[in-house]
Amino acid sequence: MRGWLVIGAGAILLAAALAIEAPASLVDRRVADLSDGRIRIAAATGTVWNGSGELALLPDGARIPVAWRLEPIPLLRGGLAGSLTAGDATRPATFTVEREDFIVHDFAIALPATSVLRTAGVPDALTNAGGTMVLNVADLARRGDRLEGRADLKWADAALPAPLTGARIALGDVRLAAAGSGSEIPATLSNSGGEVDVTGTLLFSTRGTPQIDARIKPRAGLPADRGEAIAAALSSIGRADGAGSYRIVWPLTVR
Repeated sequence: MRGWLVIGAGAILLAAALAIEAPASLVDRRVADLSDGRIRIAAATGTVWNGSGELALLPDGARIPVAWRLEPIPLLRGGLAGSLTAGDATRPATFTVEREDFIVHDFAIALPATSVLRTAGVPDALTNAGGTMVLNVADLARRGDRLEGRADLKWADAALPAPLTGARIALGDVRLAAAGSGSEIPATLSNSGGEVDVTGTLLFSTRGTPQIDARIKPRAGLPADRGEAIAAALSSIGRADGAGSYRIVWPLTVR
């Protein structure tokens, strides 16, 4: 019996040692599984517990440096907890994950808009976008069928391609602000500047993928030919509402 205890203890210690030294590249496999292969961790160094690498968005391949640190104790409860720093963030985000529940604090990241849209699966006709998207998540949590969150997405110098003309439509600075709690969290969509007015909502839900409902309208005062060109481009990606706006509902349908 004593021999088996020694062998068992040795096996446990060996497994623990292997886990402690598990290469950071294992994180890439997990991230790839969770994102259906659209997000990867490239050039990973260190260990699963304390590592760094580059967050890569596919198919574009845009990369941003990331570093993480995991806490071992939550693993005893079948969970995951730690910190993550992305890009030039001044402080790390913290997170806790247990089964389908999670909590995230102070997460910030900036990425090229084109890369984000392509990774999200937006139709190719709309992915040649301009500008940079900056996401700031003060708090985001899921507990069972309830969401709680405060987050802000800013798309600076936003632009979308005009499928019929090849030109771009200047959207100005677009903002998506979300705050609330419940089985659904609404986010308000708005913009300032640019050639169009953008309004709408995006609904985050525990029951499915986010749903966006936006209206885009050429601004008054544009040269007639430019206004007509923008209206023609918008008609190819949305439906006219009879009031000069074009409604775009996710998932986008390019006709």
